[in-house]
Parts: sequence; C-alpha cells; structure tokens
Amino acid sequence: MNRRLLLLWSILIVGVSPISQQEVLAHEIELNAKAEVKDLVWEKLNKKKQQLPTGKRPFIFFHQRKAGGSSVRAMLEKAANQNKLNFWIPCHGGVSCEDTEIPLTLPQKSIYAGHIEWSSFTKHMARLTNSRATLNPTQQQFECLTIFREPVSRVQSCWNFRFLQVGKARGARPFAQYTVDELKNILPRAESTQAEGCNNEPMRLFSDLSSADTKINTLTTGPISGDVGTTDHAYDEEGWDLDTNFILNNTVRHMQHCVIGISERCEDTRRVIQFFFPWFTSFSCEVVHLKKSNFSADDNLLTPGVISEVKRQNALEIILYNIANLTLDIQLQAIQEIEEAARVKQGLATVETVNMLHFLHIPKTGGTSVENLGHDALGTSWGRFDRSLIRNGTHCSVWHVPQKVLSGVSFCTLRNPATKFVGQFHHENEPTDYCNNATFDKWTKTALMKFEENPYYYDCHYLPQVQYAHFCDYRLRFEHLNEDIRNLLTHYHFENGSAINGSFVIEQLKHEPGGPIQQAKRVKTNDTEIAICASQLAKKIEQNTRFMRLYADDFRLWRTASFNKSV
Repeated sequence: MNRRLLLLWSILIVGVSPISQQEVLAHEIELNAKAEVKDLVWEKLNKKKQQLPTGKRPFIFFHQRKAGGSSVRAMLEKAANQNKLNFWIPCHGGVSCEDTEIPLTLPQKSIYAGHIEWSSFTKHMARLTNSRATLNPTQQQFECLTIFREPVSRVQSCWNFRFLQVGKARGARPFAQYTVDELKNILPRAESTQAEGCNNEPMRLFSDLSSADTKINTLTTGPISGDVGTTDHAYDEEGWDLDTNFILNNTVRHMQHCVIGISERCEDTRRVIQFFFPWFTSFSCEVVHLKKSNFSADDNLLTPGVISEVKRQNALEIILYNIANLTLDIQLQAIQEIEEAARVKQGLATVETVNMLHFLHIPKTGGTSVENLGHDALGTSWGRFDRSLIRNGTHCSVWHVPQKVLSGVSFCTLRNPATKFVGQFHHENEPTDYCNNATFDKWTKTALMKFEENPYYYDCHYLPQVQYAHFCDYRLRFEHLNEDIRNLLTHYHFENGSAINGSFVIEQLKHEPGGPIQQAKRVKTNDTEIAICASQLAKKIEQNTRFMRLYADDFRLWRTASFNKSV
C-alpha cells in the first residue's frame, strides 16, 4: 500500500472526516522528507569539513523570527571577530537594523545572518560567482544554519512583539486575550511594520514564494471574510490553498540543505553547531534566550481552543517543525557514531563498567550535580552527556525524557514533590520573589494550568516522578544523595583510578541548587532565609488540592523510597 493510501486508510479508521486532499499530499511530503533525513545528514557529514567559512564558501544563518535568533546573531559577530572574518549581519558591525535584504552591490562576505530569504541569498551568490551571462552557471557552495521554535509559542511571541511591543498596532491586545473567532479573521490578516504576518514563518525564508506574505499567512485558512487579498487564491473544500504543496515541498528542499537546530533543545543544538561549525565556539546556551514578554503570566495563557486555531492556521509549520526535530535527532546520532568510531580507532573505547550505569535526570532533583560528578570526577557520561538516550517523540531535552535504557543499569533521584515544586518556583523566578506568597500563588495557578494543558511543558520539568521511576533500577533519595551515591558507586566498583569512599564522593558531589545559572542569581542572597521560606512554601503547596491531586502518586512513591534496587 503506498503512503497516500495508507494515510487515507488511517484517517478513515480513526473516523476523522472530512479530510483535505491537499492535507493528504502535505503529509505525504512529510513522510518522504523524514525518509530522506538520514541520507541528507550523512551527505553533509561526508563533505570535507571547512575550518573557516570564506567568501567563496560562506556561512549563512537563516534567522526565523522569534526563535532565539537575535542572540545567535550577536554570537556570530563575536565568532567572526575572533576569526578575523568579514560579515554582513543587520544590527551588527555597522549594518543598519533596517537592512533586511542583501544590497545588490555587497561584496563577498564570509558570514551572513538575518531574516534573509533563500531566493535572495542564492541570487546574491549567483551575482558574485557569475560576473556575466552564462549558459553553465557555477554551482553555489555555502553552509547554512537555521533554528526552529515550537509554532504555537512562536506565533504568540511574534504577535506580542510585532503588534504590541514594537509595532504598537492600534487596538491590538495581548495574544492570549483574543477569542477563537477573532483569531480566525485577525491572525491571517494582520501585518507588521514590515508588511508581514506571524503564520508559517519558515515559508518566508525558504519557499520560492517568500515575498507573497498574504498567501503564506492564509495557506490553510481558506478565504478570509472581507479580505480582497485572498479572493484570488484557490482553495480546496477544506480551506487549504491549492499551491500549498508546491510551497511546502520547496521549503523542505531548501531547509534540508542546512544544519538544523531547535530553540527548545538548546544543548542538543549547541552540540550539533560545534561539530559542524567548529569555528563557532562562541555559541552558548547561557546566552541564547527567547525574549521575555512584557505581559504577565496570565496574559500568556492560551485556551485549548486558541491553541487548536493557531495549529490549524500553522499546520504546515507544524509539519516542518516535526521534520526539524527528527533532523536534529539524526544529526546527534550521526555525530555520536562518528565520535565513537574515532575513540575505538584510537583505543579509547570506554571501559565496560563505566558504561554500565545510566542516569535518568528527573528535573529539580539534584540531577545536574550528579551529571557533573560523573563527568568531572569519574569520566562517565550520565544524563546530558549520555548519547544513548532517545527523545521518544517529545520535544524535551533528551536527558529529561522518561525511558528504558538500551543496555546496562539505570538510576535516578527522587525528591519530596512539594520541595521539588518550590525548587521549580525558584528556577523560574528571581530571588526577590522567593518569599513572596502572592507571587507564588499566581505562579502556581499558571504553572499547574500549563502542565495540565501540556504534560511536557517547560522541558518536562513538571512530569510526575513516577513516570521516570518505573524505568529506574536504582532510586536514589535527594534528601540522602551523598549516602546513596556512595553506596551505588561502591556496589558497581566505580574506581576509575581513585578509591571510592565517603569523603571522596562528598568532596566531588558539589550540589548547587539549580546549577551554575541559578546560582548566579543568588550571589547576594541569604541562603538561610531562602531555606526557611522554601520550607514554608512547601507546607503551603501541600494544602493545594489541585497540586495534591496531580502529584498524589509522587507522594506515595517518595514516602516509600529507599536506596535498594527496585523490582
């Protein structure tokens, strides 16, 4: 059965009706693209790695708006200066922020970055390589990077930034305040000061119709009432533009030339960037950030209906985001294979006993400290350093995903669910609010609502511990972490050149709540005062019926936790 028939059959089986023929074709393009990802990634890896970009073979960052790209541009300027490379990056190095298109007379540059359209850049390269008319154009050589962001959050951020913070459109409200019916008409029609909307951002950069913004905004919306701009577009019976799949196919083909990152998976993205572009050492996840909204947490909450409407209007971007996540996974797997092969060739293959233990990192249970102990003191690859872990279809960091390890023995740390929740409150807020009951109450309401809407919210930080625990052969206790780590390492003879004993472990396991980034927030804080407030908030959250309902199983698990191997 071919893929198109398989799609139609699956749709009929689950009873979804009606179905757009254009939608079927779009998912067929998605299946074909995913099938090709591995070969395309290895094709990039098999090319001779360039130590530095040059004018004849430059590097370009295709900056998708509201996906953390402004930070990447700043880091690229730093990398260019470090390597004495010339560059063209709007808002940097004397280039105006208003320059969104490459000037016709711009000479060769080694690095480009910005909201640059694929067709614009390839024309620029053609002008540089073919100084006169030619019947046999020179094949263009360049390397590129683009970073995707989860489409619903990107659209919301785009709206609040373009139409409120910067554009200040008359009558505009925070995105979360709109109803579904309002968004059906206003989201596809709204234009920023650059005459652009917020839907289907990857198409603006990578499709051959990147300048046709009205079309890009309305690819899956059908004609918009009262909008003459959509009356000349042909749609199928379900509101999908009949050019949808031409545009989608071109977008896929062009973006697959690039190394792909995901803003929500910054550490994975950093690893890929530093492998493919070793000169880009200035890329750092401590610098990359998504600009915070000026609106309150309540303003950022979206109803399920609004989320569904945004997904409907951005169905194509969701397809591209899925392809991008798979591409990032394959890039990481390929890099791991190459690095492991190099280690074997050099006789540096990891000792079997060191590989025996795998750490499943439950967020806010001391996991970063455990990972650092393994990496820095024992030479092991636990948690974020473990390349054998897989994502299992979520968009969380791979080391935060509950999973059965492929081989060996797994362990994790468990923590009192109430103090874990307070730890998350500290993680997301500033020290000045750590003892603020009103801030805690408002944050709690928002956090629990978002978790119920999306269990993988905030990089899996809210997932119940029981979802990890049944994969853990050993369950360590956060409250007795040094003792349990010592027992675990002694049991598995993790000597690695040093005797494992109590004092060694206590010295090496430097537990810093929240890791170095969170510690930086607490430079001028009183740890004793924070501990007292945290204890009070933990007692307070245990009186919250919603919290206790959501984490009842975690409390039962924690109260019976012991170091002994689970059965």
